[in-house]
Amino acid sequence: MSSNSFMKAGTPTFVGGSALGTGGTITGVAGFTDGDGFVNLTTGTTPAASAGLITITFGGTYATIPVCIWWAANAQTAALTGTATAYPSQSDSTTALNVFKMGSVALPASTAGYRWGYSCHL
Repeated sequence: MSSNSFMKAGTPTFVGGSALGTGGTITGVAGFTDGDGFVNLTTGTTPAASAGLITITFGGTYATIPVCIWWAANAQTAALTGTATAYPSQSDSTTALNVFKMGSVALPASTAGYRWGYSCHL
C-alpha cells in the first residue's frame, strides 16, 4: 500500500455502528496506521440495514480532511453486492470519518471473516 507518509504517524481506532450488530467486533490487522491497513469484522446479533457500520477515528489530527479509499480484501467481503454492499460516507472532520454504511440489506448475524483494506491521504 502507498499512502501519504504524514498519515503514518497515528494509529486509528475503529468503532462499530448498528450495522455491525450487538456484540460485533472490529480488529485492525497488525501494522495498521492512519494511512493504511486492514480491518477484520465479525457481526454480532441483529445487524441493522441502512446504518453505520464502521467509524474510524484517526490517531493524529490533520490540517485537511483525509480522503480514504476502501476495498474488499477477501472473497467473503467481495461477495457483498447490490443492496448488501457497504459504502463509504462523506467525512466532515479532520479527526474522524464515518467510513462505511450498509445498504438496504443487513449483514448476516454472528458471521466472522469480513475484511476491508484502506488507504488514506491528505
